Amino acid sequence: RLLASITPPRLGSYGVFGNHDYVCYSHSEMLSRSWERYQLREGHGKNGHQTHGLVALYENIRELYRFAHYFMNMPFDLKRVRFNDIDQLKVALAERDMQVLHNQAIHLRHNPGQSDGVDLYLAGIDDLAEGTPDLQAALGAIGDTEPSLLLSHNPDVLEDGISRRAHLILAGHTHGGQIVLPWLGAAHTHSEHLRRHEAAGYMWRDQTQVYVSRGIGEGIPLRFGARPQIALITLLPDGT
Repeated sequence: RLLASITPPRLGSYGVFGNHDYVCYSHSEMLSRSWERYQLREGHGKNGHQTHGLVALYENIRELYRFAHYFMNMPFDLKRVRFNDIDQLKVALAERDMQVLHNQAIHLRHNPGQSDGVDLYLAGIDDLAEGTPDLQAALGAIGDTEPSLLLSHNPDVLEDGISRRAHLILAGHTHGGQIVLPWLGAAHTHSEHLRRHEAAGYMWRDQTQVYVSRGIGEGIPLRFGARPQIALITLLPDGT
């Protein structure tokens, strides 16, 4: 779950749902499920010729290398073991003054034009993997010149050109790679599109600023080179 608190003054607390809010996963079949998905993607199992000897050994090594590259660079295919009550979660958050931005935007205004003023649009999109995301619904009504911030649990939202309408995108999901190795970078980005050095931190997409938090969660109980993080971001007007 990605949360944002707009202070000062306190204009509310807001968030969007992520995949773990919807579903609980098991890693027990991660390798076999990824292999099956890789085989389907590559079109294996169709008519083909048999090879033997050194040629077969070379092809097997090459296939293993290609699968390893696929496994390290594609989101894991995890088994869903339980679905959460998302409506109950939304009610529980509302009782604690947390509003979930479900494919929508709100206009935050407080003393606009003053030194302590706030005048921006805060938008949120549902999770890309388990929810029903709609970027057009979240950003479509915001004018091009209006300051806007988009919350998206999954940073792969960047691949949709509509996301560029936001001036700033805050995302998570990657856990910072969770295991970050020297020279290689993030062992796995949990993303289809981010490069290894983009598994966390500040970056740009065209004229849109992006920050991907490492967060405090984990897929497996292990972190190396990607310490848990709660980010505090201060927004300043242009020219400040």
